[in-house]
Amino acid sequence: MALDKLHPGLYRYNDESYFLNAYNELINIPGDSISLENAFLKVSEFLAKIKCGHTYANPYNQNENIAEVILNGKNKLPFTFKLIGKEIVIVNDVSGENIGKGSKVFEINGNPVERIIDDLLKYSDGDGSNEGQRLNNLNVSGFGDYEFFDIYFPLLVPPVEGKYELEYNNLWSRAGSLGASVIAISRDERRSRLEREYGLKQESYDEQWKFEIFDKNSALLRIGTFVTYQMKLDWKKFLADSFGELNNQSISNLIIDIRGNSGGTTGVAAEIVSYLIAEPIDVLMEKRLVRYVKVPEVLDPYLSTWDNSFKDRTGKVEKYDDMYYSLKEETNNVNVINPKENPYPGNIYLLVDAANSSATFILAKTLKENGLATLVGQTTGGNQKGINGGQLMFLDLPNTGIEVDIPLIGYFPSGNPPDAGLEPDVKISESVKDFANEIDAEMNYVLDQIRSSESGD
Repeated sequence: MALDKLHPGLYRYNDESYFLNAYNELINIPGDSISLENAFLKVSEFLAKIKCGHTYANPYNQNENIAEVILNGKNKLPFTFKLIGKEIVIVNDVSGENIGKGSKVFEINGNPVERIIDDLLKYSDGDGSNEGQRLNNLNVSGFGDYEFFDIYFPLLVPPVEGKYELEYNNLWSRAGSLGASVIAISRDERRSRLEREYGLKQESYDEQWKFEIFDKNSALLRIGTFVTYQMKLDWKKFLADSFGELNNQSISNLIIDIRGNSGGTTGVAAEIVSYLIAEPIDVLMEKRLVRYVKVPEVLDPYLSTWDNSFKDRTGKVEKYDDMYYSLKEETNNVNVINPKENPYPGNIYLLVDAANSSATFILAKTLKENGLATLVGQTTGGNQKGINGGQLMFLDLPNTGIEVDIPLIGYFPSGNPPDAGLEPDVKISESVKDFANEIDAEMNYVLDQIRSSESGD
């Protein structure tokens, strides 16, 4: 079995017997009696039990048949929303039913929303017991090619005669529960309506990087993605110019906003940190382990990756114990971060949320552990017990054609850290009222703190 041979985190959160029982349940389903849709659900549910945020049926890697049958149907809800707790809170409605921003949806086709969310969590990938990360996966922005909710919700609660029946309340109305019958649409149609009715468009990767000086005391560095390999922007120059301007103007406080950023290239985190330190620091003092030296030949026809050297690590690893091999050389990681020539000496506030997993989790963890920033927001994604990633194999299941992402490097911290994301220094709970009124509670808190400190209060 490919997972047992390749996946470094298979037994990080589960013992072998639990995994084998789950696997046996999966393979004992008769293949000729299950639809492709149900097979997709069963595979996804099994993968979610591994509790790894990088192990899932990646929609971007599925074949055309799965894209047509499962991913791209005209079965999506005609609005975007944000989950606050387990409540669906409307962002932008394009159903034609005038459902206002901030409205809470209680039922869909007679199914209570909380039960829908609980059911969807069974399929949502995340690291360890970090439920916040799994809930964050369920938000619908309406942009990008795919979103988790749009894939799995119609498989569990399909539209009836092309419609969804909603029960909701409107934050701005004194009326009680309201009802609406909305027509299911495709992602493309919803995106077109969002552009036409709200003037919204997909931000490019470059547009997710912003730098703004508010006044002589504060500035904002907004970094919405670490996926630098998709960017045209010279991101290293962008950082150099931004921190140079901060120093030139002697700005005393910098707010770094990584909310909504699920990660990308680890080197971005290291580059940011290098502007915030006066002395070299050690980071990621974690064991980097893999499960194999060479991919078994029997698996090779079903595996692909962007770098075939991942398939043969001969001479690049050494035996660690009966299960793992350790990497001889550092791979896609940094052990020591050296400071820039003129590091930024001001105060740092880092805005975080449940999206921050993978490389953004590493940034948050590094800043917190080294006392370099005050973290403000919600519990991060990721997990303090370590994550898996760095390199990937793409496994094609031969009977269904479903593709599965398998991370190859496991990061194992020393000691016994908690099975949880990273807690911010200042935790600010999200509220429906703030969201509906477009109040940024985290940003307001930080700006209030800056004003207070500058005035001497």
